[in-house]
Amino acid sequence: MWWPHLGWLATPLSRDWITSEPAQQAVHCDHHSHTLFGRNVTNTSMHCLELRYEPGRFYLFNNQVPHTVINLDVNRYLFSLEFAEPLSYFDLKQRFADAGLLEPQTDVP
Repeated sequence: MWWPHLGWLATPLSRDWITSEPAQQAVHCDHHSHTLFGRNVTNTSMHCLELRYEPGRFYLFNNQVPHTVINLDVNRYLFSLEFAEPLSYFDLKQRFADAGLLEPQTDVP
């Protein structure tokens, strides 16, 4: 079952599913979409950087940075985690870095 959540449809997952990465293949599809992060240059224009996804990779995505996603064909799926206890993006990023789970950041925020 899918329910409206923060502007899109979401469904809760059990912890067992989260630890079973191959299950994500069920929602995998090739798609033509663009994720753009922006910074205001003037009140009528923005400087944008595109996050170029690589298949089979995970991204730590800070949704508090202004961004947009443009889908040009099939539905696009996003795997998102929400924590019971509040955890900032920067704290989570540091935990991942300390555990050796992050590669060096590119030019995307």
